[in-house]
Amino acid sequence: PPPEEVPTRAKVDALEESLRALVEQLEVSAGSQERAIIRLFGQFPEAAKSLRAGGIKPTEFERILTELRVHWASRATARALFARYDFDGNGALLASELGAMLFRRSTQTRTKATIGKVREALAARGRSAKQTVSDIVRQFRLFDRDGSGHVDTEEFARGMELCLRSTDLWPLSEGDKKALFKTFDRNGDGRIAFEEFVRSLRPEMPRERRDVVRRAYGKLCSVAGVDPRTGIRLRDIAQQYDAARHPRVKKGLSTRGEVLRVYLEGFDKDGDELVTEEEFLEYYHWLSFCIYDDRAFRRMVFESLQLAAPEDLAEEVDDARRARSAERLRAPARWGSELSARAAMPRPVPCESR
Repeated sequence: PPPEEVPTRAKVDALEESLRALVEQLEVSAGSQERAIIRLFGQFPEAAKSLRAGGIKPTEFERILTELRVHWASRATARALFARYDFDGNGALLASELGAMLFRRSTQTRTKATIGKVREALAARGRSAKQTVSDIVRQFRLFDRDGSGHVDTEEFARGMELCLRSTDLWPLSEGDKKALFKTFDRNGDGRIAFEEFVRSLRPEMPRERRDVVRRAYGKLCSVAGVDPRTGIRLRDIAQQYDAARHPRVKKGLSTRGEVLRVYLEGFDKDGDELVTEEEFLEYYHWLSFCIYDDRAFRRMVFESLQLAAPEDLAEEVDDARRARSAERLRAPARWGSELSARAAMPRPVPCESR
């Protein structure tokens, strides 16, 4: 499948300006920015309700901006703007939060908006048709000058200058640098580990893939006979996981036991031997970042856990198998025609007879 559009920061800025202009027009009659935002989204009752309590989700935000035909709105630019505003990463925005970020009401929100743009600039740096983990590994090495595996405040400031000095974001204020470092330093220990660096820059897992992982989790819980809301035990996952399918096992580089141990450690970060849906999604978010092909990702999720694929996925797998079979059937005829064509070609004249 073709890669998704990678929106430039200029396009996201243009969408932000268009949305701000719409809200400003409605503010005159609505009486406040917050009420203007709710009125703008009011054509979609569920979304308007979410803006008041709980927060609007990225998929709703994306759908509404595109359906309202806001200038520069596309799935990619709307998703990028939501990510810029979703500073705490909880996947929801209230009307008050959206208004504060859209109009930069305070020094704090202006700093947050700057941080969002910096994260976009870093994530886009070196990005080609498809972003890989190696892109972020190279960026991390640029920051981690001493090779310690962690980035301190001095290294972070130096790395930021190297990455941003050719953009209109540079120079950053000392306050922005400190706030940005705090955003990357998720556990607050004063250093940025590689995992924290990646989690700050990696793209959001596409909605279709999140749906695949959720369906796999539901099926896994159904097989184990547990309630998905309470989580599934590690030993139940271990019984389902087929380590023999792993590429390292197939190549003889690792045993099934070694692969299984690493697989389970990826889920149980808190050591409670219970995996919730969010922990399951987080694990496959990492794998999703490494696998470009959507079909390969879906097959990997279901087949590695020995789960029956949903009907729509099964149809895709059958289509792929039929395509491979047809290709094999056509191959002899193609090879035969190529051989015939070669036989009909004039033979080269030896040098001695020229």
